[in-house]
Amino acid sequence: QIKNRTRMPSFFPEGKSQVLQILGGDASKQIAAMWDYLEHDDLFGMPDKIAAERAKNYQLTPLDHPLMLRTFMNGVGMHAIAVGFPAGVHFAVDARQARLAIGWRKNFVDARSTWFERFSPPIDPLAPDAQPICEGPSFYTMDPPEGVPVAVPTQFLGYQLGGDRVPTFRYRCGEYLIEDRIVPADDGGLRRRIHLLSDGNYVSDELWFRVIEGSQVTQETKLQFRSESGLSVQLLKSDQTPEYRTQWMIPLKISEDLELIYQW
Repeated sequence: QIKNRTRMPSFFPEGKSQVLQILGGDASKQIAAMWDYLEHDDLFGMPDKIAAERAKNYQLTPLDHPLMLRTFMNGVGMHAIAVGFPAGVHFAVDARQARLAIGWRKNFVDARSTWFERFSPPIDPLAPDAQPICEGPSFYTMDPPEGVPVAVPTQFLGYQLGGDRVPTFRYRCGEYLIEDRIVPADDGGLRRRIHLLSDGNYVSDELWFRVIEGSQVTQETKLQFRSESGLSVQLLKSDQTPEYRTQWMIPLKISEDLELIYQW
C-alpha cells in the first residue's frame, strides 16, 4: 500500500531494487519474498538483529547527571517529558499544558517502547506509587467581576539545559513568558521555581498560579497545603498568601520567583 506524503524511505524507487545482490536485483521477486516471510513469520522466527535489540535492557538509570525522555506517558499525555535524577526523585511534565503532572521515587523509566516499539504505547514510571501533582491547567486569569479563574492557553517554547544539565522549561502564557525549573528537594521531594517575565507588550491581565488541586485540600499553615491524595505543597519566601478561588491560587509577579516544595 502506498500513502502519499508518508515520511518513510522508498525501497523500490521507480519500481527498481536498490539491493542487486539478492535475487538478481529483481524487485518483483524481492517483494514476493518479503511478503512470503511476513505470512510465515511463525515458521522462520524473528531476525537475529531484531531479536538482539529486543533482548537489550532499556531501563534508564540516572547516575552522574539528570536524564530526559520525551515520550507518551500515562497520566501525563502525548507531550510528556520525563526527567530523572541521580538522587532517585523524578518527575514528568506535560509540555502542552505547562503542568507538573506526576512525581515518583527510586527507579526512573523503561525506554523500550519509546525507542524500539513501532507503535510507541504510553509508558509508566518504574514505580507503583507515582504521585499525581496536577491534572489540569496551572495558570489562570481572573474573569471580572466575580473573579472566576479562567485557564490561560500555554505554548511550549522548549527548554534550556544548565551546566548541571537540569532543564529549565519555557512557555508562553498569554502576555507572559514563564521559566520553570524543577529539581530534587533536600528532603526527598521536588523543589520548583517559577519565574515570570513579560513578553515586552502591555500586560492587561494578572496571571495566577494554582498551588494545589483536590476536593479536600487542607491549609496546614499560611503557606502549606495538603490534598486528599497525600500531596503536600509548601510555598517558600512568599510575601503573598494563596487565595481560594475554586482552588488555592496565588498571583505571580513579573521578574520575581515563586518557589514551592512538593512532598508525598
